[in-house]
Amino acid sequence: TVQTLAEEVRAAIEGEFRRWGKDRGLESFPTASIGLVLSEKARPFGEIVKAMDEAQRQAKEQGKNRVVFVQ
Repeated sequence: TVQTLAEEVRAAIEGEFRRWGKDRGLESFPTASIGLVLSEKARPFGEIVKAMDEAQRQAKEQGKNRVVFVQ
């Protein structure tokens, strides 16, 4: 599913950043907050971008390093 793929991408990004931070002796490292829009019908581009921004904002507010889907 698209949800599974998005989570696999998020986890891969986290793993790369973790290795990058460890190689540099960092105690913390960047993570990825991903917002995705699922739509069964055609929507104007601006509406989709607005929904993606909202999904990413929600991901960050919910603790970062996660995937949030909106429709």
